[in-house]
Amino acid sequence: MTESMIQVEIDPVAALAYVELGHGDVARTVQFTDEVTIDLDPYGMVLGVEFLTLTADLDPDLRARLESQYHVPSQVLDVLPAALAAVANWNRQAASRRVAREQSRRPSYGVLRPTAVLTESSS
Repeated sequence: MTESMIQVEIDPVAALAYVELGHGDVARTVQFTDEVTIDLDPYGMVLGVEFLTLTADLDPDLRARLESQYHVPSQVLDVLPAALAAVANWNRQAASRRVAREQSRRPSYGVLRPTAVLTESSS
């Protein structure tokens, strides 16, 4: 028996992720939800799942639909949350790196203010 291999590709420019579940020619693409499309082979087997946002989620109802309607094996569905978590983690890290890069390019300016007011006392 061979193990299923899942490959995750992230496109930071388009802000999407593709989870490849199998190899073959894509016969059609189905709009599964507003954030998820599915690539099917000529026999209706799922080749890949595309997440149109890097924060898409696969709730239990969607998981059940993938299993019943598209016959995605449960062991593959068990791995998808980890793949989505990796995508979300990558997205958070990328956002942190972007912020750090932007902040390092900006010049820093400051204003010095006296901390105490000096007064003359008359004697």
